[in-house]
Amino acid sequence: MPKKIDWVCYVTPDGRLSRTKQEAFDRQIAMYADSNVRLQIGKPKRSSDANKYYWYVIKTIQAAMAEAGYAYSQKGLHKYFKEKYLSVEAEVVMGVSITHEPSTTRLDSTEFFYYVEAVKNDEAVLVLGINFDDPPDRMTSFSISDPV
Repeated sequence: MPKKIDWVCYVTPDGRLSRTKQEAFDRQIAMYADSNVRLQIGKPKRSSDANKYYWYVIKTIQAAMAEAGYAYSQKGLHKYFKEKYLSVEAEVVMGVSITHEPSTTRLDSTEFFYYVEAVKNDEAVLVLGINFDDPPDRMTSFSISDPV
């Protein structure tokens, strides 16, 4: 039996795969004929390149803040921005209200892209006049990039 297959592909506005992708998918799924498979459909998680870029942004902000006379840790800046830009999740468990701390790890690639852009365009960051490098190609949001 083949190894686990993980696909990221574009779904057209009418809810279909491109013909080429559909044919490739059909060939792959045929290898599992007469067996059970698990299909997971959802938006892709961020790439390791996107994660590296985010930490480059945090380190750059930290360095610019240090130059301006403010000493903040990368961990502190990360916590500040995620609390500022991510929602707290709440639920009731056995009659008790609990909250889940915001987490960047639960963001899909599009949400993560917009989160990093929010951090880069934060009013306190803009005042520092930082010119960030462009993000890597693999970090672009699937909702605003060209179809893959």
